[in-house]
Amino acid sequence: MRPDTVPRTSLLAFALALAAVACQATRGAAPIPSPPRPVTPPAPRSPEEHAFQYRSGTHRYVLSTNGNVRLLSDSASALVPIATTAVVTLTLSTAGADSLQLTGMVDSFTVVRGEEIPLPEQDSTSVSSSMVRFAATLTPRGHPVSPQEPPPPTCGSPADMLEQTWQAIIVPLPAALPDGKQWQDTTAMTSCRGNVPITTRAIQDYHVVGQTTFGGEPVIEIRRTSRMHMTGRTTTETSAEGALTLTGSGTSIATFYFEPQSGAMAGAMSAGEADITVTTASGTLPFHQSAEQQIILVQ
Repeated sequence: MRPDTVPRTSLLAFALALAAVACQATRGAAPIPSPPRPVTPPAPRSPEEHAFQYRSGTHRYVLSTNGNVRLLSDSASALVPIATTAVVTLTLSTAGADSLQLTGMVDSFTVVRGEEIPLPEQDSTSVSSSMVRFAATLTPRGHPVSPQEPPPPTCGSPADMLEQTWQAIIVPLPAALPDGKQWQDTTAMTSCRGNVPITTRAIQDYHVVGQTTFGGEPVIEIRRTSRMHMTGRTTTETSAEGALTLTGSGTSIATFYFEPQSGAMAGAMSAGEADITVTTASGTLPFHQSAEQQIILVQ
């Protein structure tokens, strides 16, 4: 089956499924501030323990993702490129003795996509950046404080795709970060890709590399490997194109740089890939996706 037989919103959803930041297309978006700061060579260090916690403050980030998707069932199918950029402002303020209030907004977001991926029916030029806001209550270590499981997203607006952006920047960490420390956790998150709610469950292994420098500032370097499983479903009531199911699995590797003095992530780099199978009324479609992301603190 060739890609042009795939429902238009379905291909958009598959192509954005792996990207850490999924954005709708926009034209004439605000320019991206400040180029990324390069990573400087690690400074010599001896093993030591590092303390880190998130603190009150406002920080602005640029999240840039470059990826591609290929339909595996068509030998003539070419790689379809997708590049996304989001500028995000996060504010943390004290909410209690053991909690922080996170508020944030997406200042601008852009997508550059291959011609094979059509624009969504509702272009994001009709959505104001001020509508893309999010909030959460966190512990000083970055763990969400939630008394109950949040309801799944309705995926009724382009803004729904950006509501989980902050989770790429606020990474849950333990109280102490000695050199060489390792730990594992599991996460589950449901977010919108196109009009498809996709739940991603991940097993994540962390390793504290230790102190180094990033942009000339002392930071703590932490590496993470993830194994992910993705599922998604729409029905004839929730999708104009009809029922759709999605399953997939993938892996990713990420490196984070945290500033212990300011209590902020200074930057991060990650790369991942996934194999996804989509079943529609037209048949079964296997896709392979890959993506690289860079996160930079610019203010």
